[in-house]
Amino acid sequence: MRDPLEDTQLAFYAALVGDDVPVTASYLAIDRTRGLIQIAHHRVADDARTLVAGIADEMERLRKGAGLRALGEGSACDYCRARGLCRRDHWASDDDGP
Repeated sequence: MRDPLEDTQLAFYAALVGDDVPVTASYLAIDRTRGLIQIAHHRVADDARTLVAGIADEMERLRKGAGLRALGEGSACDYCRARGLCRRDHWASDDDGP
């Protein structure tokens, strides 16, 4: 919840439901001493709209011939075995990054 747009799972589910139905969502954290802890995602509908708009923008970029953006960030990519999958090795410059 510190960075709500980092995890898109609940936002995707809310986007599938659409704006016509009120949506509530929560994460369940598992704590060894306290058990299950419910953490409400109060902005899930807003995050769903942001997610859909971002996908639409990315699809428009692809239609215009732009390449897919890399997903990795920073020096962690130097050690990642999947860097070819996220296209990090194909960045032309920092301007093409995330």
